[in-house]
Amino acid sequence: MHFDFMKNASGPKRILLYTIPASALVLAVCLVSLLFVQLFGNRTGNDPSDDPDKNNGNSITYTSIPVASSDVYSKGTLRVVNTQTKIQVYPTDDSLVTIYGENKTSSYQVKIASFRLAREALTAFNAMLDAYCLETGDGSVLITSAFRTEGEQAALTSSSVQAGYSDHHLALSLALKSSTNAATSELPSDHWIFRNGYKYGFIQRYPQGKEASTFDDQRYFNCARYVGIPHATYIYENNLCLEEYISLLKGYTYDGTHLTVSANGTSYEIYYVPADNLTEINGVTQLPVPENAAYSYSGNNTDGFIVTVTVG
Repeated sequence: MHFDFMKNASGPKRILLYTIPASALVLAVCLVSLLFVQLFGNRTGNDPSDDPDKNNGNSITYTSIPVASSDVYSKGTLRVVNTQTKIQVYPTDDSLVTIYGENKTSSYQVKIASFRLAREALTAFNAMLDAYCLETGDGSVLITSAFRTEGEQAALTSSSVQAGYSDHHLALSLALKSSTNAATSELPSDHWIFRNGYKYGFIQRYPQGKEASTFDDQRYFNCARYVGIPHATYIYENNLCLEEYISLLKGYTYDGTHLTVSANGTSYEIYYVPADNLTEINGVTQLPVPENAAYSYSGNNTDGFIVTVTVG
């Protein structure tokens, strides 16, 4: 509607009304709404797709995918098993590879040809030991233990760790020693592997001084554990053990601030999502993940998921 005022010399003001077509009025409302969204954004609701700039101002958009809540126990490299936390799901045979033949390189030795490891962990270990051997010329590193079944752990007389409570059950850990001229010795805590392993995704599983968190009372300092490059980098740079890191991540939720990590020239965002309906047999968690960026997620073996997003 348009209003106009007219006044003649002898009378009061008169109001003239002009009718605007309804279609023009609708178009005007749409233009105003579009301008509002552009200026102020859409931040209503809790759906991840409502938040295209989550987090830190980047252009990643998010959606939700349904995942089995039980994946908390079976999926990923950030699950924690120790003398206080029992493994719930063992790796399947088809997810493991033997550390022998074409699966290993010539840069290290293995005590028993039947030793097995998760494929991702072995690929990273091969790359790490190739780099170590190339730099130092030392091919004496010896794998003395890798994946252990529950039965193998129960039969291990040299360990006081009960079956079901060993980190080796996850097929992500390796016990390492140095073997030269039939003599075997422990790797020192400042060995190249423990100082550079984070570049390949490895950490020292039981660092000295962290016994209160790792619950390791056997001075098992020669164990290398695969967790993935961004996580290993943050753990190493901040002098953490795995248990401390997993606890810290619970403070970085999807709805809050994400942990940002730069590793090997790549930036990552990491956040924690608690599992839903974990006590139900077929429980499902709606996991917020990016629509337009690479990501992975891991359970923590207790109560939630850790999502790792490759930012660039």
